[in-house]
Amino acid sequence: MRHETFQRLNYEEIPQNLQQTICDPQERQSILKILAERSPEDLYYGVWIRWQDTNVLMRLRDWRPNGEVIAPLEVRQKMREEVSTEYQFYQ
Repeated sequence: MRHETFQRLNYEEIPQNLQQTICDPQERQSILKILAERSPEDLYYGVWIRWQDTNVLMRLRDWRPNGEVIAPLEVRQKMREEVSTEYQFYQ
């Protein structure tokens, strides 16, 4: 079950949602490129977060490896770095 702050998004509505929430046009284009490589059949959720909010980041970590942060790119990069560090533990 998802926390009530996580709202289900329809795949088709995500570009419009990004237009309203991501100010940087270059970041929007990068996110749309990632999204175009994902299945419309997947489940998508949106949430307003305070960057560096430990509770939200912990919830995102709990969903690994069954979830992917697509946006914002700063949070996506943070998750990528953490996964890379974790991977080093198991080599």
